[in-house]
Amino acid sequence: MSMDFKVLGQSYSSDQWQPGNSSKHPTSTINHPSTTMPPEKTGNLTEFEKGQIVALKEKSRTFSEIGKILSHPKSTVLSFYNRFQKRGDVKNLPMPRIYQFIDTRTHRRLVRESKKARRLPLSELRSEVAPHASVKTIKRALPSVNIKKWRARKRAFLKDEHAVKRLAWAKKYKDWTREDLEGHL
Repeated sequence: MSMDFKVLGQSYSSDQWQPGNSSKHPTSTINHPSTTMPPEKTGNLTEFEKGQIVALKEKSRTFSEIGKILSHPKSTVLSFYNRFQKRGDVKNLPMPRIYQFIDTRTHRRLVRESKKARRLPLSELRSEVAPHASVKTIKRALPSVNIKKWRARKRAFLKDEHAVKRLAWAKKYKDWTREDLEGHL
């Protein structure tokens, strides 16, 4: 009894899967994106690919053949299938939560010190407040209280006489409307 099915846009029949069958190179029937473009290296198998590995293994394909069909290394296919047999499920286990290296007390001190010395580089802030944490951890902790560290913009230095003149100008024209200013300037 012959059974037809498709894997990644390629059409197969169960006759092709029998051991000793010489026609092991099926023909492509559809232009599937994964057959026309190189596979995207994400490090994770998709749920669809996991199902394909299980189905192809049940059809007596070797891990090397499955890897070639799905464009994945044999080791990836083998390790997934062994994990599937052990657990009986294709789902990945939940990722462990990343340990928080900054406790509440250190976080408060970090916020206080960063407000006190706004131009202090993160590496120096780290060495003063939390030497056990990385600069990246400190960088992630500060936005939670709306503190963003960046290099200050260079500004023109104002002398005292310039500041006095600017203040006098602002006081003189503070009650003017937009039309008054447009007509005057």
